[in-house]
Amino acid sequence: MAGTLVACSSDENKVESSDSRYIQSGSVQTPDGQLMIAGPISSWVEGPTGMPQLPYANFSADDARIGASADDGVVIIHTGNQYGPRVEVTVSSVQSQPVDEEGWEESFDLEFSTVDGQMYLYDMESFSYASGFERPITFDGSGEYGMRVSTRGRLANRNEASSALPETYLLQVWKSAEPE
Repeated sequence: MAGTLVACSSDENKVESSDSRYIQSGSVQTPDGQLMIAGPISSWVEGPTGMPQLPYANFSADDARIGASADDGVVIIHTGNQYGPRVEVTVSSVQSQPVDEEGWEESFDLEFSTVDGQMYLYDMESFSYASGFERPITFDGSGEYGMRVSTRGRLANRNEASSALPETYLLQVWKSAEPE
């Protein structure tokens, strides 16, 4: 399934809401200016060196401008700094699409699918689960999920060689309703 990106209101801030299931947070290294969410490393195709090959799908140049891309069980969130500083990330699993909240510079929604129900946030420097994110961000098995990505600092750091401001990301994930 190709991912869908939907603009939503900017100004979101609160991490916890009444429908939060669980929250994971930490500092994540993004050497290529990207946060990557994908299935377990054991499911990645073996590359020419015998090491697992990154599961990048086909993304366009516009994806970096928009802020995120989702395709074939991979979600890429583009940070503002193109050389990838450490960014602060919080992932919150919620029951349904969250309401707009104040305090975020930008927010956008995307949809993604997972065949095995296991999607993790990776540290792109070590190619392992990011510290503090050892549990899958998907919480309800295989299928379709929605994600709201809210950011602070990304716009100010866009295309900069060094970060002018710290970047903070809130990823709110929910299981999409099953078709009737």
